[in-house]
Amino acid sequence: MNAGRAARRALPVALAGAQFLPLAGVAAAAPVVPPHPGAAARPAEPAPLQVHLTQVTPAVATAGQPVTLTIAITNTGSTTVRGVQLRVRRGERSARTREEVRRWDAEGQAAGGLRALVDQRVPGSFAPGSTGTLAITLTAGALPGDPYGAAPVELSAHLGERTATRRTFLPYFRIKEYTPLDIAFAAPLTGDPNPALYSTDATERELAWSRMLGPGGRLGRLLDGTAQAPLTWAVDPMLTSGPSTPPPAATLSPSPSPSPSPSPSPSPSPSTGTPTGSPTQVAPRTDPVETAREDFLERLVADGAHQPWWQLPAGDPDVSALSRNRANPLLERLLRTDVAADPVQPPAVLWPAADHLDQDARAAIFSASGHARSGGTAPGPAATMIVPMSSIDQVGGTQPSAPHRDAEGRLMLGYDEELSRLWATLRQRRTATETTQRFLAETAALLAQSPSRRRSVLVVAPRLLDVDPVAHREFFAAVRATPWLNPVPADTLRQPGSTTTTVQPGSSPTTTRESPLSPPVIDSLQAQRADLLGIASILTAPDAAVTALLIGTDALVATVWRDDPRGWERLRDRQRAAVQELTTGISVRPSAVNFFADSGVLQVTVVNQLDQDVRGLRLILNPEGRASRLRILTQPEPVTIRKNSRTTVRATVEAIAAGTVPVSTRLTTPTGITLGSDATVRVTVQPTNGWAVLAVGALAGVVFLAGLYRTLRGGKPRMTSEELNRIDLT
Repeated sequence: MNAGRAARRALPVALAGAQFLPLAGVAAAAPVVPPHPGAAARPAEPAPLQVHLTQVTPAVATAGQPVTLTIAITNTGSTTVRGVQLRVRRGERSARTREEVRRWDAEGQAAGGLRALVDQRVPGSFAPGSTGTLAITLTAGALPGDPYGAAPVELSAHLGERTATRRTFLPYFRIKEYTPLDIAFAAPLTGDPNPALYSTDATERELAWSRMLGPGGRLGRLLDGTAQAPLTWAVDPMLTSGPSTPPPAATLSPSPSPSPSPSPSPSPSPSTGTPTGSPTQVAPRTDPVETAREDFLERLVADGAHQPWWQLPAGDPDVSALSRNRANPLLERLLRTDVAADPVQPPAVLWPAADHLDQDARAAIFSASGHARSGGTAPGPAATMIVPMSSIDQVGGTQPSAPHRDAEGRLMLGYDEELSRLWATLRQRRTATETTQRFLAETAALLAQSPSRRRSVLVVAPRLLDVDPVAHREFFAAVRATPWLNPVPADTLRQPGSTTTTVQPGSSPTTTRESPLSPPVIDSLQAQRADLLGIASILTAPDAAVTALLIGTDALVATVWRDDPRGWERLRDRQRAAVQELTTGISVRPSAVNFFADSGVLQVTVVNQLDQDVRGLRLILNPEGRASRLRILTQPEPVTIRKNSRTTVRATVEAIAAGTVPVSTRLTTPTGITLGSDATVRVTVQPTNGWAVLAVGALAGVVFLAGLYRTLRGGKPRMTSEELNRIDLT
């Protein structure tokens, strides 16, 4: 009994605002508590407390040096509590496999049992909602005897029979008996799923871009939290170059000479220097979107010396969904063109959102990007695809290095899903230390799979990574301080000679959210874009609203909408309504027309309700019915209509027969794009040659009847014979 009490007094303990006396004893002499097979079946009643590990100093314990654990206890109940008992236990040995790490974290099962380190009453009381911070220093004897690893640690706060527990890990290092892991971090820099970024309202659009790229936005927090971190960015060019509403000419007509543009470089051009001679007058920056882009680019360039870039396709299209739905022409256009529709260098990095892609889908993506094979004839560096490590076969239970080539020789970088998941959860400082300790425990177990081999591991962030800057800085500081981790730029994994042998993809189930891009949706988006291009081709001066709609339509195939399907629906509905308003702004006025002639000009009224002049508009007339009574001899010539006005369009027609003829009308652009919906003009046809025949026939009939009448009357004598005899002829 005395020995047990002395063991519990082994470690000096201090509570924030209170002073504990150092207690004598040896921590290593504390008794081992074997795992109880029925412990999970009889859980203790939960206490109205929360326990968190908020700091470990140093991040990785070393032999001969004490380590301090900072523990926060929060009263989550509605009444004041006192008499809290704090207990700290650790595993008798480290978690040697990744399965043991996860079993301890999820179920509390520690191989070899647990050793009690601290059993100390916390003085004072905890008011409802209050938090007390406890600093516990563990002596060197508290570490397991393994050369390196991560020991399971249990923190528990007790109120009588009620308990609040937190499980974590204590990474430690005694002897270097390994080859360090090369660890690389990569994160996408892509836009937010915010429909306002593609609004036709300039004020709303500019405000959304400024907020997204500004210091207070998600991307700003991400840059703050990863400053000086060993990190490689995968940048969407839309964030750093190219206007949010591209020039209409660039949007509507591709460049006649495809000249590849280089990938973004973190280093300024060598020709850039101090200007000489007379200073050049520079126009002030007036576009808030461009200002935000330039400021954001400056931040990236400032960190470029230690944070290299990869280039994503412009707009970060969902290549997984597009390849699975076999939308190859659309995929090729998105991967080979930037926002201005000019041919550019194929993207250096292809980052599918889906966890698993079959060989045909991968081949379609590589081919669409301009690289049917790695190192193909297309300009620029060979494309690299980012894939989950679980989709790549593993040999002998040992996770291989990140770089691989598939059967066709295409380069893929496999990322560790569990390490990537842990990195993505660093959003709250309260749990950041526990996440960091779990991350380091996973890497120690990964190293233990084959400690003598030099291997690499890639850790990636999700597209909408949002971080607590302080937590992220502490996380990367812990990674740098871990002896068995060697942070390297992710781009080194793409260098020749860094790949392993060819392997085939596995059959990992997809864990990402579904894409809204079904084949019917893809077809409708392409039709919508064709309508917009048609409208823009007839406007005398396409405005920012039209080009914003073009960009917004392309934005609907972006990967980030997987995380916000409702936002995707809002943008789709907004785009659809705006395009509908544009395409129906030019229409044919339904009417009834009388055409009393054999041939001549048929007049149809076309109304332009847009705020811009249109030119080159064509009207196509098509008489309906099996045996048409009206023939179109020549279709109307292209016309120009002033804004908010109407004009009369003329077509040459020929009357075939009398009657009412429905004539369907269709408005098209010079490229054949149909605008709006069809309208019908009802034409009453009365050929004039029928009137003449009828008139001649009627006249002939009258003459015939008159002659017949005269003939019949002429057959009767006008005077009798007696009357003739009375006439005196002398």
